[in-house]
Formats: sequence, C-alpha cells, structure tokens
Amino acid sequence: MLARALAGGRAGNLPRIQAQIDGMRAVGPKTMLLVEGDGRLDEVTVAGNRADVRTLKENLDGPTAVTLVGTKAYVLEGNLKYRNDPAFIGKQP
Repeated sequence: MLARALAGGRAGNLPRIQAQIDGMRAVGPKTMLLVEGDGRLDEVTVAGNRADVRTLKENLDGPTAVTLVGTKAYVLEGNLKYRNDPAFIGKQP
C-alpha cells in the first residue's frame, strides 16, 4: 500500500506503508483488514499520513482474501504451496 502526498495538484513521494498485500477489506471509514501472502491478517487504521498496523493473526497458509461478517474476520487461505512448491505438489493440505 502506498500513500501519495499531493501538493499544488502534483503527486509527491510514495512512502511505503505496507508490503505484500493480497487481500483488503474496508471495515470502517479509516480502518481496513489486510491479508498478506506471508501469512498475516492485519488491521490498519489510517490517520492523516500515518497508518497504525495491528497484527490480528499470524501463520496463515497463503491467505488471499478477507471479509468481515459481524465481528468475525474470515480469511481465505490459498494453500498455494500445494500448487507451487515441488515438495508439496500432489499432496493434500
């Protein structure tokens, strides 16, 4: 995710806020859930030009999407290593 500063109608620098985002869901006016391919579910709250990141869950198996139902976040795990990693091809998750 990148934040772009605008000054005088021109785009400024692109500082990096978060990397490897695979899924994202807005859950409030300034809050979103993010899943990252390295196995994390994060809650990100944006305030001005900063973002506070709180990790909610780690060690997910290739998360690719997230949604919120009521107060529960549901994450789709892709189990992509079973398609991409020769050590796992042909095996079941």
